[in-house]
Amino acid sequence: MNNGLGWKKEDILRLSLYRKLSLREQKYIIEKYKSYSDFLQNPPEWFESKFNGLFENDSKTRIDFDDLLKKLEKEKIEYITYYDESYPELLKEIYYAPLILYYKGRLNNGFNSIAIVGTRRNTLYGKMTTEKIVEELVRNKIIVVSGLAYGIDSIAHRETLKNKGITYAIIASGIDEISPSISRELAKKIIDAGGAVISEYPPGIKARPGYFPQRNRIISGVSRAVIVIESDIKGGALITVRFAIDQSREVFAVPGPINSSKSAGCNKLIHDSQATPIISAESILVDLGLISYIPNKNEKEEISFDDKIQKIIYEEISSEPVHVDTIAEKVNIDVPTLLVKLLELEFKGFARQLPGKYFVKN
Repeated sequence: MNNGLGWKKEDILRLSLYRKLSLREQKYIIEKYKSYSDFLQNPPEWFESKFNGLFENDSKTRIDFDDLLKKLEKEKIEYITYYDESYPELLKEIYYAPLILYYKGRLNNGFNSIAIVGTRRNTLYGKMTTEKIVEELVRNKIIVVSGLAYGIDSIAHRETLKNKGITYAIIASGIDEISPSISRELAKKIIDAGGAVISEYPPGIKARPGYFPQRNRIISGVSRAVIVIESDIKGGALITVRFAIDQSREVFAVPGPINSSKSAGCNKLIHDSQATPIISAESILVDLGLISYIPNKNEKEEISFDDKIQKIIYEEISSEPVHVDTIAEKVNIDVPTLLVKLLELEFKGFARQLPGKYFVKN
């Protein structure tokens, strides 16, 4: 395959494996020389003096190319280069865009994508907010991007799959080195549902602390905007925000309780005018110009009940979790009967049960 510059795709991959070359230097070589062989025959003087026989010490300066090709074939991992037409257009705009992207699944270059990031130790508020926002994004054909981590990331991926949407997981290791097992299982579901798992690291590379910030620049880079659901003041999600701001991406944050450390980062972003507070998922899409108006939600749909007891119970629950014992006390119904009625409301889509026998209005 030829990229239009005279370089073969596999030769760009080969060049990317030299660890002593920076990304800027790799791109300089590709754009200056007609081909890989042309570069080898006539490298620039600064290159030879700077790297002192780089290609003579081949095994110390690169990952073995033949071994990599075998791993790619074995794991069914594909790759694209910065110069391929299928390379994500938004990502190509950023400074220090990866030369190579490895992926499993399907890349949909013509679709809008929005990133959702947040804490690994989310609250129930964060979980419910993520689910609601994702539901609206998927309804509007948005690809949801996140980092496959515990907490908000995984909730965003799973809720996208639940709503039959497409999601991308950007990871900080080789695609064959995803851990723990629960993350590997989620990655497989993402791929099977038509999404993709993406990394700039070749197979065989395990995640390291320094790789996660680099991963975050890709999360924001492939996205039209970044949504922060919950984050501490020093949360990792704020690294993604800094990249997003540098990349001229829109940043949105979910405001939270002022006494919650999980919302401190979001609240500060809003206070410092670095993020727009989120009213609804639709308001984000309007701000981005992806939809023209927010549907009027003041015109409530007519809700019908099978009996008066269902209606009484429905009026006692709200968007805040309420324990079954509290509901039973308020409506003066024994718990077994109440649980049957709450189950009926769940079947109708009017209520939802949370862990610990808590219920909320849908």
